[in-house]
Amino acid sequence: MYKLDLSRLSGFIHVFISRIYVLITNIVIGVLLARYLGPEQYGIYAFLLSLVALLSLPASIGVPNLIIRQIPELLSKKAWSELKGVFRWSFTIISILSGVVIFCSYLIFNALHIETFIGIEEELLLSLLLVLLLSLLNWISNFIRGLHHTKLSQLPFYIKQTVFLFILAVIFYFYPATSTSALVIIVNISCTTVAFLICFILLVRLLPAELKTVKAEYCSKLWFRNALSFAFILGLQIINHRADSLMLGFLRTPEEVAYYDVAVRMAELVLFIQITINIVIAPTVSKFNTESDFLKLSRLITKTVRYSILISFPLAIVLFYFGKELVVIVFGNEYINAISALHILIIAHCFNLFFGPSDLVLNMCKKEGYTVKGVFIAAVLNLILNFMLIPEYGIEGACLATAISTMVWNASLFWFARKQTGIDTSIIGRKYLAL
Repeated sequence: MYKLDLSRLSGFIHVFISRIYVLITNIVIGVLLARYLGPEQYGIYAFLLSLVALLSLPASIGVPNLIIRQIPELLSKKAWSELKGVFRWSFTIISILSGVVIFCSYLIFNALHIETFIGIEEELLLSLLLVLLLSLLNWISNFIRGLHHTKLSQLPFYIKQTVFLFILAVIFYFYPATSTSALVIIVNISCTTVAFLICFILLVRLLPAELKTVKAEYCSKLWFRNALSFAFILGLQIINHRADSLMLGFLRTPEEVAYYDVAVRMAELVLFIQITINIVIAPTVSKFNTESDFLKLSRLITKTVRYSILISFPLAIVLFYFGKELVVIVFGNEYINAISALHILIIAHCFNLFFGPSDLVLNMCKKEGYTVKGVFIAAVLNLILNFMLIPEYGIEGACLATAISTMVWNASLFWFARKQTGIDTSIIGRKYLAL
């Protein structure tokens, strides 16, 4: 029977501790923002961050996701020249495209005079700078992860969150009257910049020594084509995860965006273990696929899915039955309207845990085309349901739209993964089906 080796277990422990820290700081940051900014300003901040996430798609065109699959393969083949080319090409293309996206977005938003952005022009301009910085920070994290330094891959976010939390705490404690969404965005920009500079230096030192003596080789057309597939997948995923917040901002009020963001933050605790495990095993999934060792791959997926559900399900029960008390204690009475949304999202996340990391298996096994199909169906359904439900039902409508579309997404990807790879990614973990 396949067993997790000590290095992978060690990697999981380090990533788990790191993500626990990031999770705690995320919650504390969310609490500080919710309490000191109030629902309106907090809603503006959450809405703009959702916009940044959407704009980051054309800024990075799926390059960070391509890196996770490409680098382990190049390391295995000792293709140093091509690895050097990937490093230079990926950094350059993300930087250029981010600049183009920022410039074009600002011109378009100003030219159209969109009602939602009236009165928050300063916040909008500042938030656009995060498109470049967050894209590059994600690139660094994924490159380090692709180099099999899983323990260090979370360092960029660890540094950013630490500095961000410290500065916010100081500002809110000593200067609470000056707290606005614009100020928070400025702090976010500063912290992301610091994290990027530190971790870029680290990444350069982690690159294999062989890269210093070889000439870079580029397969730009192939990389770009593969990256576009990932970009399309990522874009559809962003629609599934962010369309609700954006449409609440356009169709309803900033306060409802704030309530919804609180519900999302708490409900995401249910997915914490699964996401952490996926970060650790992604390079190994790619490695097993390259070696055509699908039996080990199948056993690895089954074991990790069962571990994640064993830990996540009890947490989901606690959040469902004591969510109201937790929201009031942590965020305050102003956010009591987030409870119904929280319940809907928890139920949806529990359903999705059952099907396991089917998207990870498809992507790492070079079957991302099927991921596109599943996520496309879910994204279209998400948009249709959001347009139908948000005007009438507000945040509950947004939650229902997201819950239904993500259930469809995970069920379809599970089916594709089973048919195309022979691997059952669900908790059932049926025997590997040789194709």
